[in-house]
Amino acid sequence: MTPKEKAQDLYNKMDNQRQISPDAAKQCALITVSELIKENLRYDYIPFEGSRTEFYLQVEKELNKL
Repeated sequence: MTPKEKAQDLYNKMDNQRQISPDAAKQCALITVSELIKENLRYDYIPFEGSRTEFYLQVEKELNKL
């Protein structure tokens, strides 16, 4: 799954709740990705190409484009 596809998938999962606005769904997805980045940085001290941290940093960028 590409970062763009993952971003859309996370957004859709949040948005499918229909109890929150699209902007709130985006913010929830961004919070989720932010927590994943923090957790992965515990192991990837420096994000490198192909690392999980780098992947989620790209997901975060794609979410911000939505």
